[in-house]
Order: sequence, then C-alpha cells, then structure tokens
Amino acid sequence: MRLSVVVPATDSPATLEACLLAIAAASDPPDEVIVVDHPVRSGPAAARNAGARAASGSVLVFVDSDVLVHRDVFSRIRAAF
Repeated sequence: MRLSVVVPATDSPATLEACLLAIAAASDPPDEVIVVDHPVRSGPAAARNAGARAASGSVLVFVDSDVLVHRDVFSRIRAAF
C-alpha cells in the first residue's frame, strides 16, 4: 500500500517547514509528500483536490501546514488498512 500525504500551503514558510520536518521524522514515513502552494482565494479544498489528483498512493492523508504529526501516525494509518 502506498501512502501519500497532501499538504496545502499558503505563505506559511515557518509552519510548513516544521510540518515537513515532523513528517520526515515519522517512524514509518509516507511514500510521497505533495505540497500544494495555492492562492488564498481558491481555498484549502481546491488545494487538497489538486494534491489528490497528483498523488499516486492508494491511501491519501491530508495534513494542514500548521500541524505537527505524531511520530507513529503513518504506521497507525497503515495498520488500519
């Protein structure tokens, strides 16, 4: 099973960097991380949809750019499938 993470981002480099570092530090990292830089006016839903279209994983995980994921989140998601 391939796991894809989609991160919608809008002009938030500090929180985005911390978010991506947390994803990279996961004990069982995803197969791909897609960061979607989108204009504010189109909204996060449009960014999530664009990321979903670009993803190759069979399971998609959407993480906002101001979220720090727990170290075992992806292994727990994989265990659920």
